[in-house]
Order: sequence, then C-alpha cells, then structure tokens
Amino acid sequence: MSTVRPLTHDDPDLLGRYRLIGRLGSGGMGTVFLARSPGGRTVALKTVHPHFAAEPEFRIRFRLEAEAARAIGARHGATVVDCDPDGAVPWLATEYLLGPALDEAVRLAGPLPEHTVRAVGAHLADALGEIHRTGIVHRDLKPSNVLLTAAGPKIIDFGIARALGAQRLTRTGQVVGTPAYMSPEQATGHDHGPEGDVFALGGVLLFAATGRPPFPGDGAADILYRVRYGEPDLTHVPDGLRAVIASCLRKEAADRPAPSRLSPQLGVPGGTFAESLPEAVLADLADRTTRLWDLHPVRSPAPGPDAGERTPTAVPPDAPPPRRRALFALGGGLLAAGALTAGAVAYTRRDAGDGERTAADAAAGPPEAAWTFEGTFDNKVRPVAAGGVVLVRDALRPRYTAVDAATGRKKWTRDPLRDVLGTDGGLLAVLDEDEITAGSSPVRPALLRLDPETGRTSPLHDSLGDPALEPTALLTADRRTVYVLAGLPGRGGEPARPFLSAYDLDSGAERWREALPEQGVGAEPLSAVVEGGRLVCVTRLGLTVRAADTGRTLYDERLVDPARYDVDEESDLPSPSAAVVRDGRIHVSQGEVLALDARSGETLWRWGAEEPSTWPGGPVYGAPAVQDGVVYVVAAPEDTRGTAEQTAWRLIALDAATGEFRWDHRAPLRLWPGEPLLRDGLALLNPFDERRLLYAVDLRDHRTAWTYSGPAHDTVSNSLAATPGHVYVLRAGTLTALPLRE
Repeated sequence: MSTVRPLTHDDPDLLGRYRLIGRLGSGGMGTVFLARSPGGRTVALKTVHPHFAAEPEFRIRFRLEAEAARAIGARHGATVVDCDPDGAVPWLATEYLLGPALDEAVRLAGPLPEHTVRAVGAHLADALGEIHRTGIVHRDLKPSNVLLTAAGPKIIDFGIARALGAQRLTRTGQVVGTPAYMSPEQATGHDHGPEGDVFALGGVLLFAATGRPPFPGDGAADILYRVRYGEPDLTHVPDGLRAVIASCLRKEAADRPAPSRLSPQLGVPGGTFAESLPEAVLADLADRTTRLWDLHPVRSPAPGPDAGERTPTAVPPDAPPPRRRALFALGGGLLAAGALTAGAVAYTRRDAGDGERTAADAAAGPPEAAWTFEGTFDNKVRPVAAGGVVLVRDALRPRYTAVDAATGRKKWTRDPLRDVLGTDGGLLAVLDEDEITAGSSPVRPALLRLDPETGRTSPLHDSLGDPALEPTALLTADRRTVYVLAGLPGRGGEPARPFLSAYDLDSGAERWREALPEQGVGAEPLSAVVEGGRLVCVTRLGLTVRAADTGRTLYDERLVDPARYDVDEESDLPSPSAAVVRDGRIHVSQGEVLALDARSGETLWRWGAEEPSTWPGGPVYGAPAVQDGVVYVVAAPEDTRGTAEQTAWRLIALDAATGEFRWDHRAPLRLWPGEPLLRDGLALLNPFDERRLLYAVDLRDHRTAWTYSGPAHDTVSNSLAATPGHVYVLRAGTLTALPLRE
C-alpha cells in the first residue's frame, strides 16, 4: 500500500492506546498516522503539530473538528472511534477508510467516465445535504478530501468546518481553505455558507471529469483572482454534465442549486457504487483490502552520516491472527473485536461536596426498557408523543412513522410530511410541497389534521386564506388555535414572503396573519410558546411578544448585543433556546439565563453571562425547564483548562423569581445543552456519549440517580420526548421507551 510511509525517527510508538504503523500524510497543521488498537482495529489517527497544540485557538478548532466528524457519522464520512483533544498532543482516531482519494483515483485511471462522475456527484450532493442539515458547513471540499470506497464516496477532514451560526475562529477578511476549490465569497474573506460547499462540489466534479482543477493558476493570488472574476473552463466536460456543473459554479451564492436539487439532476446509475468505478480504481480497492494486515510498524533511521546506508527497521507486529482477516469486506468497514451487548448500566459517583450515594440508592438503577423500535429515523428531530402514538421522522425522506406508545408496534407510515405537532385536539401536519409531484393530487391542502390511529389526513380547512399561504412550520398551539410560520409564494422567481398566521382548530378559519420583514434576519421565529394570551416568539436576536388573539406586536426585546460578540452577522450570535412562560415570567437562555416580565418585557434578572466557559462566544446554556419555582438549565461547560480538575458539565438550579443560584450538579460525562425533562422527581438529561443514552439527576439530593446505556454507536446525540409515565429516547434510528413512576 504505497500511500503508507514509514514513521520518522522521532514519531512516538503509541498515542493513547494506539500503536502507530506508518504515516498517511503530513501538512502545515499536523500529521495523519495509520494506527492499530490493542484489539486489532485499524484507524486513521490525526494529530496537531506541537507548536499549534500550545495555542488555545487550535485546541478549540481541533475539538470542533472532532464534534463535526461525530455529527456526520459513518454514512457520509469516517466514524470517530476515539479522541483526546486535551492531551499534550491532541489526536483524533477515525475508522480507516479503504479507498483512494479522488485525486489519486484520477491519477490511476485518468478523467473518470461520465457515469462515474454522476454517481460520485449524486452521493456527494446527498452527503452535503445531510451535513448541512446537521448545522455544519465543510469549507474545504476538494478531491483529496473525498475518498472513494466501495460503499460510496466519503467526505473527510473537517478541520476548518464551521457550525452554522457559530462564531468565527478566523478574523474577518482572513482566507481559509484551498484556493482552487474556494467559493468567491470565501476567496474574499467573507462567510462561506452551504452554498459555498456547492460551489466547491462543482469544482470537484469538474476535476473528476477532466483531471484539471476548475481554476488553475501560477500561485495562490492568481488562483484567487480567477475564482473571484474568471470563469471555469468547461470545454472538456462531457455535454451531459456541463449544465449541472456550471450551475454549481455560479458566482452568486443565491444562484446555486441546493444539494437536494442536484441528486435528481445527476442521477444514480443502477447497481452498487463499486460497479460504477473504473477497473483501475477497483483494483486499487482490492489491493488496499488484501494488504491491510500485511502492514507492520516501520521506522526510518535518525539522520546521520551513515543514514543513507541504513534500512528501515521493523517493529514487532501487533496484528491479530490471520483468521481475523475474514472479518473484512471490500466496502471498507472494519468489524469490532468483540460483540457489544445492550443493557442498562447503573453506576455510583462522588458528587462535589455531597458525599457518595449508598448501595441501596444505586441498586434501584435505571428502568428497564418497555420496548424498542428500530428504523432509519432522524435523531435530530424530536419525537412527537401525542394521541397514544410516538411519531418519528425518517432520516432519508420527509416521512413520519407512528409507533404505538403502549406496545412499541408500528401503526402506520405517512408521507410526504414536513412537520407534525401534537395539540389538545389531536395531531396536525404540514405537507412537504417539495416532494409532491405535479398532478399527484388535484387538491393539496398543506395544513392537515392527522388521525393518530390510522394516519389518514383531512384538511383543516379548504383554504388557508386569500391569497393562500403555504405553511412551512407548525410553531405551537393552545386549546383553540394553531400558530403557523408560512409563506406567500413569490412571483417570477421571487422568494416567498414570510408570514406568521393563526388558524382556528375547530373551524380551520384564519384568525389573523401578520407579515414578517422579507429581509429581516432575526425577525423570523425559531420557536414559540403561547401562554396567558401572549404568543412569545424566539428569534435570533431576542423575543417578539404578540397578542395571541390578534397577532398584534406588543413588544420586541433584544436579548443580545451583537457588538459584545464581535461578529459580522446576526447568524453568528449564540443560538437562543426555546422559551418557557411560568407565573407571569418568560424564561429563556441566550449566552446567559434570563427572566422577563411577560406583560411588559422588562428584564427581571440575568444569570451566568460572566461564568467561565471554553466556548469561543462565551457560556452556552440549554433551554430552561421550570418546576415548583425553580429554573433548571444545563451549562456546557465550565472552563477548567490549566487545572487538574476535569471539565464539568453542570445542571444548574436557579430561583425562578429572583435568579438566585441554588445548587448545581457536576456531571461525570458530557451533556447536550438541551432542555431537561423533569419527571418523577428527576431531571432527565441527554448525554453526549457513545453508549449512555439518558442521565438522571435526583432533584432532592442533587446527585446522580442512574444512567441508562445501550450498544455503542458513533451517533452520540439523542432526541427526547415524554408522556405521563414514559420517556422516549431516539438514538441512531432506534426509539426506546423507558417507564417512569407517575
């Protein structure tokens, strides 16, 4: 395997528990090694150069790369196996993908045939769509960051990826990326959003089809000038690909197609992805697979007068017995060394200053699962539990499946649904207009009632006003009214005008509609809650409170000062949480925890803005939950760099009336900064962990009550929902029901 080079004389033997075998590559930021675990798993292990490891900015960037890679998962990238972002030498271990990079494949086989480029492009468009839905932009898509495995192309190297809305780690005007595959906006130091990844995809496909970069030049400055003002050379692009590649490479970001539009244009040939690859690439895949276990650690000699006369010395191999080779498939996945068994695991821990839980406390342990239901569900979309069913959204298409809340059995599947909402009067749904083919139905009401027993739909009303609006999201509902974010279709290609509207749940009649600013970043509601005759809409900049019966704006309350965060755009501000309204107070989090008077909008108290934090934009707090006069919020995390103390992720309790700090619980594991579910005297929290699915804190003694664990999985995020007596955990496509005392 020619791409694996010997270790240098001063490379370590081990990093963490991984023995280094050879070097896969080295650049300005760090080195990627081929390594093997004690159990025999082969990984790609990325490190940061020591002089960069000493800089906090690169520590943060490395941590964000690990988070981004975990979020993408194995379907479109490399599974994260292990990482240590806080070590003396930070490292990240991912599965070793068997396949050449796209630039290597072109060197092996020459420009790829049109059907191969189509297959690569369709898979990459799907991958970018999924990546963008996780809230991440890659920012450095190029041929060397696309690996061709038998299962499909994989995108790697999220070293300069950026979460949508996250604060920049680079200064305004600083250009980061690979010049030939930058977008024009990135080349000028401006923000590179999802549209920039589409521009880079066009360049990658042009290279795959022609063997030439989209913007050749003599140096970085020359290339960047061509990116900004020149046009790519499409002369040698096959006729069938020229239009779609040209559409990706348009100078204006808004003119480029969304990834979801590219897959149908490119089309995927029948058969497996491997069948679309040229013979030379298939031969390379086979060679990499068969020779993998023949690789043993080899080290180059130290420099010296006789260095040229010495030969590399083999280190005793640590490869497992040859029979293990039968566990490999050409698709590139390496099987784990042992079987992982699912189960609930309880453990005890010592809380700071609180002593240790007794054996009797620990013996109760977590509840046993009432049932599990497996599918291809999107764990980033919160399940909806209402009407005796739990609704989960498919990860691959706009489809919802209803699972019987009592038995865990499938009741029905319905598509194409964009959004669903549980109300006191039943279930409501919004059709996904993008998935409805022309002429598929003579009447397509977009706002529907959804029968929880059968999945059948009926229109809430024959029309959504005059002119008719197209609902895009169901925000919230009370006993009489549903509040909807909708759009009025534009004319002549103009974007839809956004509206906030309300409909009667009994008659379907439109109660009111209010236009939102067409270009108003920060005006469109991200979430809403209705209480006490007030509709509280959370926006990027703060709150807009409206009269629930008329839609009239009562007041706007800006919660953040953009200047405080040193950002260029409102989308760079810390994302606000959902709001909770209790006892005449609005509770919300956005860089701090706040309480406002629901009638006047006056700020009653603030807490946490000055708390230490490792996050670049300051402290991060999850959505608050309020119960019995106490506000509970997850803080992520406290800054303990430079100390011997482990970074603590905390559940914080504040007095709801005054904001006074009451107590906190320092968790022994990382937590998602989401809303705590308060049930059965417990705060149920969402771990950021490969095995642990649910973490419970006792609200009486502030200690760990139990932890529920399952099989290890590279997906480390959950979505939670609850009904009286049960909590439902969605992880990696599996829905688990856990019973609680009512």
